[in-house]
Amino acid sequence: MAYVDSVDEDGTIWVIQMARRCERVKLQDVAPKGHVKIITCPPEVNREMASAYATRQLGTKYGVLTIISIAVNLFMPNPLRLDIRKEDTLICSALVARAWEHGGWNCPVDPFQVTPAEFDGLLGGGGVRVY
Repeated sequence: MAYVDSVDEDGTIWVIQMARRCERVKLQDVAPKGHVKIITCPPEVNREMASAYATRQLGTKYGVLTIISIAVNLFMPNPLRLDIRKEDTLICSALVARAWEHGGWNCPVDPFQVTPAEFDGLLGGGGVRVY
């Protein structure tokens, strides 16, 4: 997942995404030869505030420990969920969830642990496939 930051006059879409560190890149570089689905943020989200949060995350490290805890949680009963993450790290879906939260969205699950598939389900699987 990535946060759409801006669109140039020529149609180039720029996104903020989590890689080794949070970075601003062209959308076509996020999933070369893959599928991209653009989902509009909920109407209650203040996009300026969400964008400001996403921009402040540039340089933040990727949350490897979060991915490990999500993987462990897939095999554990729901009451025994682990939440392991290092401070000042994010995963891709957490970047988007937290940006939307800073814009006024109430994330119904732990925004730091939400997976892209879970995020898509929360939004009803909508959106537009770009390529």
